[in-house]
Amino acid sequence: MTEQPQYITPDVYVHKVGDDYFVQVNDDGLPKLKISSYYLDMMKKKDKDAREYVQERLRSAKWLIDSIAQRQRTIVKVTESILKFQHDFFEKGISYLKPLVLRDVANDIGMHESTISRATSNKYVETPQGIFELKYFFNAGINREDGGEDIASEAVKRMIKRLVGEEPPQQPLSDQKLVELLKETHKIDIARRTVAKYREALKIAPASLRKNI
Repeated sequence: MTEQPQYITPDVYVHKVGDDYFVQVNDDGLPKLKISSYYLDMMKKKDKDAREYVQERLRSAKWLIDSIAQRQRTIVKVTESILKFQHDFFEKGISYLKPLVLRDVANDIGMHESTISRATSNKYVETPQGIFELKYFFNAGINREDGGEDIASEAVKRMIKRLVGEEPPQQPLSDQKLVELLKETHKIDIARRTVAKYREALKIAPASLRKNI
């Protein structure tokens, strides 16, 4: 059975104009909400029960409209903060992704970590580098043995995928060999078990199963 492709509609866009980046929320899929003039006219009637009923409905409607607007403002602020922290990614690609945690963005924009978590759950951003889930930009840091700037775990996964893709079919790279190559070429200090975990996350089989005799 052929798997049907999944189409993702981004919730927010990051556009580059000249040397600057701009964040724009995608409101195409949101209903255009406004208070009906019918209910506003009912407020002018003398029937007290009718007025109270309409007032309650208006309060609910205003709360819904304000909530949607607040959610849009939040996702823009969060994306702008991610853009600031991950500027090199937007310029150069996944290999330049930096370590980032929810707390960094929360402190930057003055919101609680739980708010950042909710704002980024199942939300997607379209960037010059492609479409990504907002949570993609939050990564643990991997140390470099030369004391240089830590590198994001997602960037290390990309390196592992590239190394495996370039390996000789008759001599696939073991997890230990991947450790050595990452240290040799990128000064990345990483444990073999971590490489194995990343390899499994990438759905790459062990070297013994990749060997092409």
